[in-house]
Amino acid sequence: MPVREYIARVIEINNYLEEFPPVTIGGNATKLPDDELLDLLEFGIPIKWQRQMQVQNFEPTAGTLREFQDFCERLEIALDDNGADPKPKQAAEKEKGNKKRRRNNRNDEDSKHYCMLHGHNPTHTTEQCRTLKKEAEKHKKGSENGEKGRKKRNYNPSKEEIHALATYAKQAMKKEYDNVTEELKTFENMSVSSNEDP
Repeated sequence: MPVREYIARVIEINNYLEEFPPVTIGGNATKLPDDELLDLLEFGIPIKWQRQMQVQNFEPTAGTLREFQDFCERLEIALDDNGADPKPKQAAEKEKGNKKRRRNNRNDEDSKHYCMLHGHNPTHTTEQCRTLKKEAEKHKKGSENGEKGRKKRNYNPSKEEIHALATYAKQAMKKEYDNVTEELKTFENMSVSSNEDP
C-alpha cells in the first residue's frame, strides 16, 4: 500500500472515533490527538524507514501530519525496491532461502531492543521511548498543578438523565423479577412420579 493511502486510511479511521459512544455519560467521543496519531503512524511504517528517520534525526511527533507524510513519501521513492533491476527467479529464491537460514541462526534484528510499552522492537528501549516520556511529562505537570496526576471528573447529570437511569433500572429489575417468578411457578407445578412397581 502506498504511504499516502496508508496515512489517509488511518486518519479516516481516527475521524470515525468521534462517531463512537462517549466514554462517560454526557461526554463527547473524541479522536486521537495529532501527536498520538503520529506515534501510531510511525510504528506502522517499515522498519527500514524508521531507521532512516533515526539516521536523519527526523522526529515525527515534533512535526505535523503533512511533514510526516512528505518525509515518508520521499523515503518511499528513495527506498523503493520496484525500480531496481529484477533478479533472476532462481537467484531471488536462493537469496530468500539464505535470509531465512540467517534469521534463524542469529538474534532477530527486529527485536534488538525492548520497550515496556512497545515490546521487542528495532528502534528503542524503555528508557528511550518517546511515548512514555511524554506521558511522564503530562503526569509530572499534573502533579505540579496540584492534581496529583488524576483528572478531575466534573460531571453533574441532569434530572432527566437521572430519571432515565432510574426508569431503566426499574424496568430491568421488574424483568428479572418476572423471570424468577415464572421459574418459581414452573417449579411449583412440577410433580414427582415413580415408574417403579412396588
